[in-house]
Amino acid sequence: MKSEQPGVRWGRKLFRLRSYAGVPLVLLALFFGRAGVEEWIAGLGLIVIGELLRIASVAYTGPTTRSRRIQAPELVTRGPYRYTRNPIYLGNFFLGAGFLMVLSGTLLWLWLLYIVLFWLEYTLIVQAEEAYLEQQFGEVYRKYRRETPRFVPVPGRHSRSRRGPDPSLARALHSEKSTLLLITGILALALLKTLWLQG
Repeated sequence: MKSEQPGVRWGRKLFRLRSYAGVPLVLLALFFGRAGVEEWIAGLGLIVIGELLRIASVAYTGPTTRSRRIQAPELVTRGPYRYTRNPIYLGNFFLGAGFLMVLSGTLLWLWLLYIVLFWLEYTLIVQAEEAYLEQQFGEVYRKYRRETPRFVPVPGRHSRSRRGPDPSLARALHSEKSTLLLITGILALALLKTLWLQG
């Protein structure tokens, strides 16, 4: 039996903890950062982009993306998955960047920390997911991986297949309830902080 790569093992562990990974950065941003009107506008824009991308993605995959273990009842190559293999994680990047902007503005060291930690966490998680998907779907997944960028869409490079269910906005919104609550909570914290600093 082929031994598992360390990155895959760490990726599986991080996958289970991915919902809590951003908490330390949020706390750092609350204590050290400061956002003005321009940062709030930019941050809200990033949050909207990130959440719309998540909703568009979850409309195809449904609640399986909420699981604490890696699973995929079927390989989805439609919608956002046609242009990037990880549209939800790309949405997470924009969402996290928006949170950071409304909480801390443009505090350089915190932004560098965010980018490094995000890259490290999701590179390991994606390694674990790719190992699972290759085992689950074999050559079909390998073909999809060759055709489609891992994160950032590239003009002219996308999946040629159309696998997966039809999209459902109701399914997406049901699945995204906890994310929408998180967005509301972070924005409330950021607003309270802004008002406190101005007072």
